[in-house]
Amino acid sequence: MNPTAMMGGVVVVMGIALYFLFGAYTNQVELRVTAQIAAASAKAEVEYQAELDRKEQAFHDQLNAERQANVKAQNLHIAEINQYRQKAERLAQVDPLGFGDDYHVRLARVMCRIEAGTDHSKVEACNNAPAEAYLSDLAFTLTVTAGNAEIWAEQCEDGNRDFCDWSITGFTPQAALTLLSWLEQVDGYAREQGDHINTLHGLIKMLGEPEPPDK
Repeated sequence: MNPTAMMGGVVVVMGIALYFLFGAYTNQVELRVTAQIAAASAKAEVEYQAELDRKEQAFHDQLNAERQANVKAQNLHIAEINQYRQKAERLAQVDPLGFGDDYHVRLARVMCRIEAGTDHSKVEACNNAPAEAYLSDLAFTLTVTAGNAEIWAEQCEDGNRDFCDWSITGFTPQAALTLLSWLEQVDGYAREQGDHINTLHGLIKMLGEPEPPDK
């Protein structure tokens, strides 16, 4: 047999063998790389989900803390109203004008807090402002005495019809304080909802920070 031909056949056989060996090696490398990519992707996804869970938990923790603070403040204000309620009738009788001023201040404070919303600095300003800041020169209440009623009756008899067909619409001391308690609950509910929205905006902002892993 021709040596050159034999050498050529050997080269061809070796080439074929090397081709299959290289192909097998390449497949192993591809499988290894694919597995590494899949593992890295799975790890990144787990880390991303863990970070997402952490931020969601932080959101719920913050929301719960704000809710508890609001409930505590609301309960404190209502407790003060209930303490005042016990002596309201006596104060209304012995110092009707003074009772009206105190009620005016309490009403103005809660309305100030409702207007302040979730601005905690403004809420503190509402609570810490002196009573004089809420009082005006105009009387907040109308005190009807036997003397007033007698004068009005005389005016009516003299032909002044404005003093004949009159009526008074208002709150009893206890009902006025009940109204204050209701407004405290409105204030607490409004602040809770406002804090919820603000905290939710913060969560949305945080969720936009990490990028999800490439799939």
